[in-house]
Amino acid sequence: MPKVSQQYIVPHTRAQMYCLVNQVDQYPQFIPWCQQTNVLYQDDNVMVASLTFDFQGITQSFTTRNTLKAPSQIVIELVKGPFKDLAGTWQFESVMAGEKEHCRVSLNMDYTFGNGLIAMAFEPAFAKLSSLLIQSFKAQAAKIYDWSADGRSG
Repeated sequence: MPKVSQQYIVPHTRAQMYCLVNQVDQYPQFIPWCQQTNVLYQDDNVMVASLTFDFQGITQSFTTRNTLKAPSQIVIELVKGPFKDLAGTWQFESVMAGEKEHCRVSLNMDYTFGNGLIAMAFEPAFAKLSSLLIQSFKAQAAKIYDWSADGRSG
């Protein structure tokens, strides 16, 4: 089963980073190949959302149920899509750097495509997207929270 396991520290609070990751409707603005999102249901504890990605003419959509534990965690579970399995966790942990709060963001995700043909076509794109995902969130956080990528205020 392919895995995504990435971690980074940003000069933003965990509440800011949690909010950014949880704003699924904004993904098409900054995540590569994300064409469309649709929040199907949301309350304080759960979000069900559909995401559509298009990579070099290969379009796939999937729906997840995200358990929200603000501001520390988002747990991702597959509802439907081209995956046999998809499960993951975003973790947001406060880290002090001097007197300033920073955030350690961790993404751990396991996935398996359900169909061999879809896996052959889309798995390389999904692997590339997964590696770009963290960079996309870091860049968007720097943009909206007015920090440069090296942590100095902009």
